[in-house]
Parts: sequence; structure tokens; C-alpha cells
Amino acid sequence: PETMLCIDVVRHAQRKPSQATYTAIQALRLVAPPSEHEMLDESAEIFAEVFATPPWATTPRPEPVAAYVATDPWGSAVGLLIEYAGDDPHGLLTHVTYPGGTIVQTIGLVGPGAAQGWNDRLDEDEIPMPIVERPVEEVIGRLAAALRYSASVWPKLDDDGYVDLRALAAARCTAMQSNEDPDD
Repeated sequence: PETMLCIDVVRHAQRKPSQATYTAIQALRLVAPPSEHEMLDESAEIFAEVFATPPWATTPRPEPVAAYVATDPWGSAVGLLIEYAGDDPHGLLTHVTYPGGTIVQTIGLVGPGAAQGWNDRLDEDEIPMPIVERPVEEVIGRLAAALRYSASVWPKLDDDGYVDLRALAAARCTAMQSNEDPDD
């Protein structure tokens, strides 16, 4: 399906070249499987001669530098926090629940160092969810799996903030997973 999507976007862009179709190719390149990068790069190179490259397309991706998991005592709710370095350090925080199926309930951006004050922010009457540092690859894998499962749930979670940040989270997961060496 991903290959067909890439081919269809490139075909459409060739039939109706515009700034919007060039931007779509650039955006698709961020989340496409590595097997489609060459085709998208070649198309983008042609369009770059005529249309302006979106500034975000040439900005380096933020690197994940730390990851944390916070779990309630029953294992039914989990907070996944991935911290990113770069020009604008930040964290991507998701709340995932498991009873009745895996659902990403919320996704948010947090400031750097959110994990350090995590336990201090809990009120005495709240359910404790101690946070523990875990390998970045593990937490990104858990987030990717939760996003895949959540996408199959009906009705779809569709508020604007969730949809936008879900796309960002999915792109970050794809970027990390496509950077992994398949021979490792």
C-alpha cells in the first residue's frame, strides 16, 4: 500500500505540477518506507527547479536522545515519553491505555526535561505512575505499535490536535525505524 501511495502521488504531481504537489512529495518522503526514497527524491529534484522547497523539508530531523515509560500499577495505562535534541529540544508524550485494546488516548509536546519532574507532579490522590528510563528504540517501537493498533479502532479519534500530533508521532517512528540497519 505504501508503494502504491507513493506512485499515485508522483503520478498526480506529474499530471498537475504545483507547489502543493511538490509539498506533498516532500511530506511523503518523511514517512515513506526507504524503498520509495529514490523515486520520491528524483521527483522532488525535478520539482525543486520550479517550486520553492518547504523550509521544514531541509531541516534536520530531531534526534531522540532519551526515552521513558511510566506505568500504572495494573499495567492498563502507560505514558511514553521520548525526548528530542536539536535546535528546539522537546519531548513527545503519549498516553496509551490497554483494557479492551490498545488505544493512544492523547499525544502532546512537552518541554525538555519533563521526565525529571514527572514524579513530583503527581498529587497524593492520583494513581502512581513512576517513570523509568528505557532504550529509545524500545519506546519508539512501543509507540509505533500503539499507533498502528489505534488506527484500527472505530470511531476514529479525530480532534485536530490529536490528528496533527499523531502524524508527527508516526513520522518520528518511521524515521527512527528506517534509520535502523536491517542487518543488526
